[in-house]
Amino acid sequence: MVPTLFRAMGDSNGRNPPRADQAVESGRPTYSQWSRTPLNLTLSWPPSLNNYLRHIVVKGKPRTLLSKEARDYQTRVGQELLLQGLKSHPTKLGRLQVTINGYPPDKRRRDVDGFAKVVLDCLTLYKIYKDDEQIDSLTIRRCHQHPQGKLEVFITEL
Repeated sequence: MVPTLFRAMGDSNGRNPPRADQAVESGRPTYSQWSRTPLNLTLSWPPSLNNYLRHIVVKGKPRTLLSKEARDYQTRVGQELLLQGLKSHPTKLGRLQVTINGYPPDKRRRDVDGFAKVVLDCLTLYKIYKDDEQIDSLTIRRCHQHPQGKLEVFITEL
């Protein structure tokens, strides 16, 4: 099911943004306006950065791989994005401002930047934006404890 916002701004199924000439004729927003729609996402708490990568040696050569826990988290984020209707949102191509509010699941000590790397990699993987080098402004906040832990991610094109 395509969210109403995307259906109203794109074609009937919400997949294709209107061209500039279509927007003028129909009064719909242009692609530029459509792609600038701020994204507000809620994601589950990511694995620790210490558990995110695995370093192994294959045929005498060191390799770095994503851990099973990291791959499972990426899959879970993909499912959460689908549930939030992000399948039909266009990839953001411009310069970005990203705000991440982290609600940890417990009172353990953590680096505030650890969960940001994990979630930014997932958002790149699912083409929410083309590359994380597009991010000009990144704000990370540690908020109060939440029973399961969660992240709120706000993405805006500058």
